[in-house]
Amino acid sequence: MKKNFKKFTTIITCIFLFITSFALYARAEIKYGNIRIYPEIYVQEMFRDNIYQTQRDKNSDFITTIAPSLTMAYLFGPNSFRIGYRAGFLQYARFSKNNYVDQNGFTSLNLRFPSGLDIDAQYDYKNSVRERTAEIARQRPYEESIGNLGVAYKFADRWKARAFWTYDDLAFKSDRFDRTESYTQNTYGAQLYYRLTARMSTLVEYNYIYKDFFSSDNSDHKDNLIYAGVAFDPAGKLKGELKGGYGWKKFKNSLAGRNNSPKTWIIAMNATQDFTKRTSLALNASRGFQDDTDFGNASYTATSVSLALQHMLTSKIGGVIGGGFSENAYLDDTREPVTNVLKKRTDKIWSANVGLFYNIQRWLEARLEYSYQDKDSNFQNYSFRENRVWFRVKFSP
Repeated sequence: MKKNFKKFTTIITCIFLFITSFALYARAEIKYGNIRIYPEIYVQEMFRDNIYQTQRDKNSDFITTIAPSLTMAYLFGPNSFRIGYRAGFLQYARFSKNNYVDQNGFTSLNLRFPSGLDIDAQYDYKNSVRERTAEIARQRPYEESIGNLGVAYKFADRWKARAFWTYDDLAFKSDRFDRTESYTQNTYGAQLYYRLTARMSTLVEYNYIYKDFFSSDNSDHKDNLIYAGVAFDPAGKLKGELKGGYGWKKFKNSLAGRNNSPKTWIIAMNATQDFTKRTSLALNASRGFQDDTDFGNASYTATSVSLALQHMLTSKIGGVIGGGFSENAYLDDTREPVTNVLKKRTDKIWSANVGLFYNIQRWLEARLEYSYQDKDSNFQNYSFRENRVWFRVKFSP
């Protein structure tokens, strides 16, 4: 098995290196009429001092990742069609039983009509594994398909209406152990924008979500989310969306001892401020309902905020620094596995990262980064600290 894994990795890597070398020789992406081909490959070496994210008895390892990708784009006027494939071959130096292949296929269609009508469709397929942790002491292979369809229309100079649908199908491969965590989720939504200035619009948004778990109706639920906020033009110095509102959830079946109709305030923010051509600051914040498929599909409210600052020291060398905080507050009393005490679980997670990157050529980048994560849980053995250091070289003509 290990020999086949290494052989397959070597063959795929050689193919992508050949394609990338050809593109580098041509000093550009591969072109044929309206067709563009974008090869890419990166090699990464990472050190993790707590690969299973345990509170005690930590195990460290070096992990080598070879990740080739190939994207083909067909451009016709303002429209485009893309299709591609990415793979990641992860090999552990000490714990080789953790080796796995992460595969992603994707395709998208973007149509822009003179009348103001925009249509965007995308499909992503993922075949990978959930890595072993303190909560689940084994790898869990899975497949996931995600489809997105959005239709937008601009009218009366200042107005824009958009409707969208997202389909998410997550299927774990082990029916014996993981069937209860597999699900399908449909999200239907509508947005209405009103342009106040050339760079800023107000927005209102409604989402309806239905989540259906494969093996039990007890975890099935319907969510309603209402937002209001502002959106900034992607071409401006300030870009992104900042919105907040209210959400409520309703479980299909009512269970004793569970909050079967939880409600909470919600936010969804992603904004980037370009102070200069060299310096930018990104803010991300969110709050909403989540389901923990590692913890019996237990529901919780997830609140998070993160900041990331990027600055170009020279025309080719830059640095990044960031940090964040998140809190997962579980809605219902559950039994702590170690003590068997019934209580509400709360996880608080702090993170920080710093890195340097060097754009050696337009098609060649080297990056060195360090990240730290500290998870503090009121459930025994669910807390951990982890340090990661990695070096990556990426070829992307």
